[in-house]
Amino acid sequence: MLMEPGWTIWDPRAGESVHEMLGVHGGLSADEMWVPLIVRECAC
Repeated sequence: MLMEPGWTIWDPRAGESVHEMLGVHGGLSADEMWVPLIVRECAC
């Protein structure tokens, strides 16, 4: 799914309080695509 500038998808759970979104991901701008990926091996 590719987001348009200024769009946000929010699917609240029953009883969840409304809060301000400080940041969201999913856009195609250079800032939004520069999100670090952290990979950690699981010792399961």
